[in-house]
Amino acid sequence: MEWRELWMARLCPGCNEALPQEGLFCASCRAELREPPPSHCPLCMRPNPYPLQPCALCRASPPPFESVYAPFVYEGPMAWAVQRFKYHGQAELALPLAQLWKQKLGRVLNTLPNNIVPIPLHRQRYVERGFEQTVLLSKALAKLSGKTLRLHWLKRTKATPKQVGHGQTLRQHNLESLEKAFSASPAANQQSLLLVDDVLTTGSTASACARTLKKAGAQAIHILCLCRTVFDEK
Repeated sequence: MEWRELWMARLCPGCNEALPQEGLFCASCRAELREPPPSHCPLCMRPNPYPLQPCALCRASPPPFESVYAPFVYEGPMAWAVQRFKYHGQAELALPLAQLWKQKLGRVLNTLPNNIVPIPLHRQRYVERGFEQTVLLSKALAKLSGKTLRLHWLKRTKATPKQVGHGQTLRQHNLESLEKAFSASPAANQQSLLLVDDVLTTGSTASACARTLKKAGAQAIHILCLCRTVFDEK
């Protein structure tokens, strides 16, 4: 590890203060981490009074995956950490983020499929960023959990507009291009998969990936994300 990584690893990514203890966040930022509501839809994680049943939207239009897990809400210190990780070149945050992720998931992680498939970036965005955040998170999570990383089971063949920052109407217009943006390996046939991303917004990208993998024969797909945005119905 280079000197810069050693230095950055000891600063809280939520507030930039020095860390006097082990862990990713300082005590103040750790206390501000928000979890999704305990009563939510198992398919999209929207608030739902019947947590064991799909919400009305998922019943009307069932997603192509079996469940979604995201232990944190994308806001406050967690949002700052993810943004530093993704957009400011702090790839060294992958391991501590994965450690916190695994700790928060607890025994749930053991019930999820063994095959970890990261949602890939297009090569153009990889060149811009210098790394794939989902791959780094997936590698760290695989190492911590003993699950198997399947790097080449899903590829992005076409660049698509970013989902973050767009309204629901515009995101819906992007669905058709998303469906054509991925290709899956025949190796996914008859397999149960854990599809990994960093942030879940509407689930459009995860849905497109899941449909592609199921067309290749995947049996069951569970979505695992580090955090979930507060859903915007607009």
